[in-house]
Amino acid sequence: MQKTVEIDGKKVRLESNAATPKKYKKQFHKDYFAELLKLAKAMGAGKAPEELEQDNPEVQETEEQKKAFDLSQVTYEDIQHIEMDLMYDIVWTLAKTADKTIPDPEEWLEQFEEFPLFEIWPEAEELISHTMNLKKKSIKHTPAALL
Repeated sequence: MQKTVEIDGKKVRLESNAATPKKYKKQFHKDYFAELLKLAKAMGAGKAPEELEQDNPEVQETEEQKKAFDLSQVTYEDIQHIEMDLMYDIVWTLAKTADKTIPDPEEWLEQFEEFPLFEIWPEAEELISHTMNLKKKSIKHTPAALL
């Protein structure tokens, strides 16, 4: 899946496919999925399934899913635990997946005077979710040990 976003007045293609995790690991020497889980937990989405099923399971699970990567819901306390570099690295990886000619992350970022990460992230999140085929059932059945 591909999307085009605007960064500092420039159209940038982002893509997520089966090779994206490998590109991430090759560049940053970290596991893509582990980093995404770390980010999700920092944003409050990494709760165990039993925590999501309190009171009204349907409403709470839906609200929790909505918060997963919704940066408008992130508090100062949440952001203290997030490595912003991780978000930049993921966006770079999505751009690199779409365009193999882009330079290394630092050089690529230097071409932008402004980089509205919080505006770009929802598009990145949609690509990630689509590729990973994240659905309510898959999150509900994820072993708590992985979260």
